Parts: sequence; structure tokens; C-alpha cells
Amino acid sequence: MHSRTSLTLVTLVTAAVVPLTALVPGAGAAARPTCAGVRATIVGTAGADVLRGTTRRDVIVGLGGNDRILGRGGADIVCGGAGADVIVSGTTGGARLYGDAGNDRITANGGADKVSGGLGSDEVRGATGGAGGQQLRGGDGNDRILTGTARAAVVWGDLGGDRVVADSAGATVYGGAGHDFLTARAGGVAIVGGDGDDELTGADVPGRADGGPGDDLIVLGKGDDVKVHGGPGSDRLLGGAGNDRLDGDDGIDECHGGPGTDTCHGGAPGGPENSPDDPDVCAADVEVKISCHSEALPPRWTLTLEGTSNYSNGTNYTSEVSWVVSVDVEQYVRQDGVTWFFTAPTGVTGSWTGFGQNGECTIAGSGDFADGDLGVTLSLDEVSHKYTFEWGGLVLREPGRISCPWGDSDYQLSTRAADRVAYEEWNPADLTVPLKGGRTVRPDGPDSATVVSYSYVLAPTPEQAP
Repeated sequence: MHSRTSLTLVTLVTAAVVPLTALVPGAGAAARPTCAGVRATIVGTAGADVLRGTTRRDVIVGLGGNDRILGRGGADIVCGGAGADVIVSGTTGGARLYGDAGNDRITANGGADKVSGGLGSDEVRGATGGAGGQQLRGGDGNDRILTGTARAAVVWGDLGGDRVVADSAGATVYGGAGHDFLTARAGGVAIVGGDGDDELTGADVPGRADGGPGDDLIVLGKGDDVKVHGGPGSDRLLGGAGNDRLDGDDGIDECHGGPGTDTCHGGAPGGPENSPDDPDVCAADVEVKISCHSEALPPRWTLTLEGTSNYSNGTNYTSEVSWVVSVDVEQYVRQDGVTWFFTAPTGVTGSWTGFGQNGECTIAGSGDFADGDLGVTLSLDEVSHKYTFEWGGLVLREPGRISCPWGDSDYQLSTRAADRVAYEEWNPADLTVPLKGGRTVRPDGPDSATVVSYSYVLAPTPEQAP
């Protein structure tokens, strides 16, 4: 080939190759960052940047540094990257905000925004008002999350000791693992502690509270809280005002009802009946106790009766005997949750006085009671919380005297005193409270000539009271 022709060909080939190599990135060139798998439209630097989105959907990546990232609208996707970033979404809604590593501050202003704080102790704030439905996640670290007032937020504290305040009505809050502090200030909020020793505070408008595994403290507000569970662990449940139902679940739990008619179920390890062996504590302000610790029934109770027996026969004969008598009853047998007590061999004390008129004669007398002068049967039902007692056979050992114009002689006054009190209420959780009552009875029927009026007190004997 001619030398000039050869030179011309080399020049043409070289000119064609140079533009082609400029269109292909070198092997060391970095790919454009992505956020949640989506290619970024706005990218920061390794330093502290201020990045502002547009009114359309943006994908913003802060990279390193303590960045300030402001979304202006659209369903933005924002990744703060490493550093203590400040991320604020627009109000359009549907944004996805990721704090990534670092102690970030994230504010979700739009409805249905989704937030994840990522690694670090982050502060996450939800929207005020608006459509609601936000999802706020703290990520690993000791996070602080405030839902705002947009309705029905869903919150996850995730791993770490998180503090969550729910002002979102109908919100659901999951504390996750760690010692969390969860507070409901709006109505209908469900707070779930998760693993760890958590502290849950309910609102005055009840929702749901569940401590989850761990030794939890649950403090409820006003209202009828009926969906309260301590979860596994040794929990402390404080009912507050209202008619509450508190379930301790597994573990050694403690219930306090507060004002209102409250129910506490201690749960395992005890059975459904209250017993001295059950370690769960239901305080005195809990009206209905299930599976709770109870003091063992004392082996001896005392019945004290005070009354009068009025007898009449026609218009000429009347008498009245006033009496006070106490008798001890001893535990005899227990069957199907009912404990039976019968009159003790000893322990009857008391006295009586009587007077009357029979034509021209007057009647008077007095005396003391001794063992065998009164019979009593007492039954205490620990399942139905009812008691029944039957008494009778009140004997006046000493006769009175009848004085007539023609002379005096011994005269036996009659009490005809007996009765049965059945299925009255009692509280087995507080045996120190006496069982009291009073009745007027006609032992011989409605047309009886004898009328007995009496009052009674039933209580454990002082040396046996718990």
C-alpha cells in the first residue's frame, strides 16, 4: 500500500474510536445512589447538606453528614444516610422517610406517611390532624415517638427503651423489645409492651393494654377498662376509676381496682379459685377476685346475738325477755368450696333479763348463759361469696319468779328464739369485716303469739383473725 494511503486510513480509524470510548463509564465510576431501591433524584454529599425537594415526587439521599432534608410535596422517598439528620415531609401524604444510622429527627406531616428511624436514638413525630393512617417505626435504639393527632397511627418502637406518646385516636402502639414507656392520651388506643419490663399508661377513654412478656406496670385512666392483660411476668395493674377487668396472666401479679366495681383475674400459677397458696395479690379495692391469694379461713368464728322475745296469750298474759349471747363455732368440714362450722364444745357466754304480767301477778328474772345453751350451724361459700347460719335452742337455765297476791314461786320464762339466715353476701378477701344484720321473726307462724327481734354479728375470733 502507498504510504500516504496508509496514513489516511489510520487517521480515520482513530477518529472513530475516540467518541465511542467517552460514552462508556470507566470501571471505577460510582453508580447513582438509591433509596428503598429507587434511583435518587437529589443526592447530598459526605458533609452536612440542606436538601430541598420539589412539589413533585422526589427521591432524596443525604449520604454522610448531619443533613437537613425538606420534602415539599409528593410521595417523596427520603434516606438520611449516616449522621444525625433532620427530615421533614410535605403535607401531601404517602412519603417514605428513612433516618438510617444516627440520632435522627423525623417529622411526618402527610397522611399515610411511613417512617423508619433506623439505627440510633431517634425522635419521630407524626402529623397533626389530616387523613391519618401513618406508620411510625423507631428502629433500633432508645427512640422517642409522638404520634400527633392524625387518626389511627400504627407505631413500632422496635429494639431499645422507647418512649411513645399516642395522641392519635384509635392508634396501635407496639413497644417491641426493651424497657418501654407507652402512654395513650387519645381514646381507643391499643398499647402493647412487648418483651421487657414496660410501663403502660392508659387514657381516660379506654382502649386496650397488654404488657407482654416481662414485669410490667400498667396504669389506667378513668372509664371501664375491660381489655387489660399483664402478659407473662410479674405485673402490677392499677385500674383507676371505672368498672375495670384486669387480667394478670402468667406470673405473680398484683391488681388494684381503684374506684368502681372491678374484677381481677390473677391467672397462673394459681387455679380459678382464690386460695392461700395462690401468690397473685388482688387488693381490697378489687370487688371480684378470681385466682387470687386469699387468707385461709380461720378455724373458729364467733356469733353474737342480741334481741328480745315478746310473748302474749290473750290480753292478760305478756312477757318480754331481752338477751345477749355469744357462741363460738369451729370448722368441721369443707366440701365443694363450702366450709361448715358447728357449735364449739365451749365458748357460750351472755346474759338475759325478763319481766311480764299475768293478771294480778308480775313476773321477773335474770340469768347467765353457759355452754350448751345455744346451737349454731354456719356455712361459708368461697365460690358464690354467700354465707348461711342457723341458730336455735336458746335455753334460760335459771327460772324467774312470779309474784302474786297469794304468794311467790319459780316461773320459767320462754324465749322461743330461733332463726335461719340464708345466702347473704360476704367478702372472703377481707375476713376482718364482720357480717352483720337484723330480723324480726315469728317462730310459730304469722299468727304466732311470740315475736323475736334480734341483730347479729359474725366475725373470726380475735385470736384467729388474719
